[in-house]
Amino acid sequence: VMGMAPYGDASKYDFSRLASFENGELVINTEYANVIGLRRYKEKGKGFYFSPKLIEWLG
Repeated sequence: VMGMAPYGDASKYDFSRLASFENGELVINTEYANVIGLRRYKEKGKGFYFSPKLIEWLG
């Protein structure tokens, strides 16, 4: 993802709701993405790193 960053168009998506930088730390909004096992969004027994809310937002 970081390697693709220079090729992105910031005018298309504002990712500030997904992650922010607070008090010197990167903070991930876990309503959109979560990597911790039991907190992951699950469907039919399969865990996902992203939530339906992220899919609704980005398509």
